[in-house]
Amino acid sequence: MFAAPGDTLLLEQTLPLPSREFLWHPLRVDLEPFAGQELALSFVVEPSPGTTPPPRLSAYWGAPRIVPECRTPEPRAVVLVVLDTTRPDKLSLYGHPRATTPFLTELGAGAIVYESAFSQSPWTVPSMASMMTSRMPSQLGIAWCLYHAIPEASTTLAEELSAAGFTTAAFVSNPVLTPASGYAQGFDSYEWSANDMLDGAEITRAVLAWYALHHDERAFLYVHYSDPHAPYDLRPNELKAIFSPQEI
Repeated sequence: MFAAPGDTLLLEQTLPLPSREFLWHPLRVDLEPFAGQELALSFVVEPSPGTTPPPRLSAYWGAPRIVPECRTPEPRAVVLVVLDTTRPDKLSLYGHPRATTPFLTELGAGAIVYESAFSQSPWTVPSMASMMTSRMPSQLGIAWCLYHAIPEASTTLAEELSAAGFTTAAFVSNPVLTPASGYAQGFDSYEWSANDMLDGAEITRAVLAWYALHHDERAFLYVHYSDPHAPYDLRPNELKAIFSPQEI
C-alpha cells in the first residue's frame, strides 16, 4: 500500500498461501501522519519476488475503508440520578399527555432515551445492588430480606470511579440503602437518612452545596430521590387539582 505524492510505502506484508479456498487477512494502517493532507492511496497485490503462484490463485483488496478515530474527552463529572418507584408511562418524557416531567422532557430532547430498560428486581435493595455492581441479585445473595447487604468482595461503580481519580459522593433519600449494607462502598461522602425518606428539595440543596465545593474536580455523584414513593402526602393545592371542591 502506497501514498502519493512521493509514493510513501505504508504497508508491505507477505502472507502465507491460504489453507482453504477463501481466506481474508484484515490489515490496519495508521494514516495519522498524513492528517490534513490531500493524497492518493494505491493498493497493490503481487507475488513475492522469486516465487511463482499456484495456478488459479488470485489475491485482491476487499473494500478498503478509511475510518476516523474519535477521541472522546474524559468526562469531568458522572451523575447518576435515581427516581425511586417511578413509572415511565406517567412521565411526559415517555408520552404521558400531561406535562408531568417538563425538565426530563427537555433533557431527553438532546440525549439518548432508552425505551427498553428493566430493573433486576421489583424493589429497592436488590435492584440498587445490581445497579451499583453490574451483578444479578442472585449472584450477590440478595433477595427479599431488608437487611441483605452487598458483599464486601463485590466491586461497586463508586469504587471503580474512585480508583480512576474521581471524587465520589452520594445523596440518598431512601433509608433502606444503609451504609452498613454496603451501599456506601467507594464513596468519599455518603449522606443518607436513617429515619425517613428525605424530601427532594432537601436532597437537591445538599447536592448543590457539595458541588459548589467540588466543581473543579472530576466527580461521581449518585443522587437518589424518593418523592414518587410512599407515603403519598398530597398538599391542599394538589388535592384541588384532583378532586372537585365538593369532594375535598
